[in-house]
Amino acid sequence: MKKILIIDDESGIITILKKYFVKSGYEVLTSIGGEEGLKMVQIRPEVDLIILDIKMPKVTGITIAQEMRKMNMKTPVIFLSGSMGAMKFMDELKKIGYGEDDVLMKPIKLELILEEVKKRVSNGQK
Repeated sequence: MKKILIIDDESGIITILKKYFVKSGYEVLTSIGGEEGLKMVQIRPEVDLIILDIKMPKVTGITIAQEMRKMNMKTPVIFLSGSMGAMKFMDELKKIGYGEDDVLMKPIKLELILEEVKKRVSNGQK
């Protein structure tokens, strides 16, 4: 069974995504907030994909992605953003090897995120 780690500061988002992915046949780990998410990434859980909120207090998704690159982690990432200004983060994301196709805007259509997860998990991208 493929394993997904969801890192977001909104517990409602985590709950919805976890239920949806469990029903879709995935094992799901969760982490509320960037600080907890960074710790989770640093202990390097064996996951096939990370769903990562970009804008979180204290430790952002960008910071977590930068740390993953320093650790040479190749785990695919899908970034979530509830901010209409998410594109302001694109320069930072591009510097660490991500692009616009790696960012999904909230509110998310569950079918769309599932499609993106399937693509990245089966291809082992990014």
